[in-house]
Amino acid sequence: MPLPLRPIIQIIDQVDLCVLAETISRAEIYFGMDSGPTHLAAALGKKTVAVFGPTDPAVWAPPQSWVKIITAHYSCAPCPDDRRRDCPKALCLEAVKEQEIITAIREEF
Repeated sequence: MPLPLRPIIQIIDQVDLCVLAETISRAEIYFGMDSGPTHLAAALGKKTVAVFGPTDPAVWAPPQSWVKIITAHYSCAPCPDDRRRDCPKALCLEAVKEQEIITAIREEF
């Protein structure tokens, strides 16, 4: 793609919550895991693609209609908190296909 048409991707790490909210508010789409920033993006009305592995999206997914949930439906997921914290491999997250994420993001545009 020509440079002016390439999407801008910004990875944010260890930032003040207000700065994070302001940064997310400028995004066209947000991609993340089951986490606080993902819920923040959904609450800000941003198109959101969220990956759920060991946590249950039926319980923890943001309820907004503009949120697309991706999960691998792995045999042991969702799992209880104590098991999730001690899981050595997180196979449920590894089972999420990259192409499914890419497709979900593209469908939002």
